[in-house]
Amino acid sequence: MIPLEATIRLRRVAIRRPAQCATCRSIVIPTRGTIHKKICNPQQTRSAKSKDLQFASVSTKTGCPILSRRLRKDGNHKAQSALVILMLNEMSGEICFSRHPPLNSEKQYNHRGIDTMRLLKSLPALVACLLFSSISFAQTPSAPIRVAIVGLEHGHIGGFLHEFPRQHEVELVGIVETDKALAARYQQQFHLDPGLFYSTLDEVVAAHHPQALLVYTSVGRHRQVIEQAAQHGISVMVEKPLTISLDDALAIRRAANVHHIQVLVNYETTWYASNRAVYDLINEGKLGDVRRVVVHDGHEGPAEIHVQPEFLKWLTDPVLNGAGALYDFGCYGADLMTWWMHGKAPISVTAIAQTDKPETYARVDDDATIILQYPGAQAVLMPSWAWTFARKDSEIYGSKGYAITEKLDRLRVRYVGDKEEADIAAQPLAPPQDSSLHYLAAVLNGTLKPEGDLTSLDTNMIVMQILDAARESVRTGRTVKLKPLPPE
Repeated sequence: MIPLEATIRLRRVAIRRPAQCATCRSIVIPTRGTIHKKICNPQQTRSAKSKDLQFASVSTKTGCPILSRRLRKDGNHKAQSALVILMLNEMSGEICFSRHPPLNSEKQYNHRGIDTMRLLKSLPALVACLLFSSISFAQTPSAPIRVAIVGLEHGHIGGFLHEFPRQHEVELVGIVETDKALAARYQQQFHLDPGLFYSTLDEVVAAHHPQALLVYTSVGRHRQVIEQAAQHGISVMVEKPLTISLDDALAIRRAANVHHIQVLVNYETTWYASNRAVYDLINEGKLGDVRRVVVHDGHEGPAEIHVQPEFLKWLTDPVLNGAGALYDFGCYGADLMTWWMHGKAPISVTAIAQTDKPETYARVDDDATIILQYPGAQAVLMPSWAWTFARKDSEIYGSKGYAITEKLDRLRVRYVGDKEEADIAAQPLAPPQDSSLHYLAAVLNGTLKPEGDLTSLDTNMIVMQILDAARESVRTGRTVKLKPLPPE
């Protein structure tokens, strides 16, 4: 019995038995999309298209290139007189059966379904093959993405390093930190290999050629790091927000385009299933037209919750942080609103900011309100370092109902005609949209295109428009009308 090989891919299942003629070395395999690319250096390829899928006859001297290594070792590649193939038609979703003549022929055969009696006669043999043959899954996990960390002065790095051993998407090849004492503290706290630490980005690039950088510097250093990474052709994921000004954002976009790198922005709220559920409710029309959104973000204050001293130092520096709570937590609501509005920028931004605790935050605001005006809609963002507790929740009101997010995975919803609201659970996020490293790996592997979502550069260009205008509105006391972004 010739073993079967099974392939499972996204939204497609194919069970096939590639066979090879011991005399002419010809094989016949079903090919679709990336499967065809598995044929290594064929001497001759001829294909015939059919309605549902394509079959290719390939002549090669190197043996059967798509059989697993274990199957190749046994040398049992003699073709039988007929080949039964089971494939899930990805267009119609139907299970299709095909029977092929002997494989020692160079002829091409189109896929055709068989009648019920032939199907029933084929099932016992097929089931026997499945039960007694070796079935391998061709979706081999990709090699981990090589990443380097730049900076340790952002407090979120602690949580990242704590969770890092539990993931398999990326491999940490280096950490760039010029502060030796800070590097030593993290090395001891998380039992890191001392050989991971470097003083400059150029050193870690020369030693390990990372594919991406994870940036945990002050926000004010984002542009510098991204432009340096772009010179090396290395993609970057920064902690929110993208940078401290619209001018810096435009420079970052220019560097990304010129050097063909990805620039991504990581927000904690991106990975909240409740926020995704709101997005789905809007797209499904269950809320009707979005009319008003209120977003609450913040906590008691960075000093009050005892963030790391190096973190507090730049958070309270308007040059390195852009502002205080206005930037630190205003970016969350700006990001979500841009996503929920499908990438539309607001018409205008009006903001006020104040410092309720000047003895602690003498140089920056600790409480702000940002009003975004859209055609037919308003959003009120309420970032603060003066909440009595930590919160990241939103209220979305539409013409047909409302949704209020609670925690990471719950919502309260009420629709027109309902007598009371319902408490519902949000569907869990599906990979690769469930964590920053899943997302990063998918982008760099080419299976996910970052466009119009919470992490993408295009969304965060609008976020920077909003934050930059909000800061200007606070400075002048006037509403700021937004202009379209300059063309790329």
